[in-house]
Amino acid sequence: FGGLYKKVLCNPEVTWPEIEDIIQKRLSAGTEQDAYGFSKACTMALTMALAREHPNLVINGCTPGYILTDMTRGRGATKSPEDG
Repeated sequence: FGGLYKKVLCNPEVTWPEIEDIIQKRLSAGTEQDAYGFSKACTMALTMALAREHPNLVINGCTPGYILTDMTRGRGATKSPEDG
């Protein structure tokens, strides 16, 4: 699924039905690995979709990247929250 997730969730023309479909596929697969990262990607995809669908509104999203926190310690994150 990895390539499919990226293709859909990084597409600037993504729609809510496409996001919802990817979520349902992930849930059906029973995969819980990296659920946090997947949920962030879905949130940012929804942010892109809403911004495109409602151009009269200012809709922003912020992702600091893979920063070093208690949750990511030991998993390769090196950027401090202050640098994020």
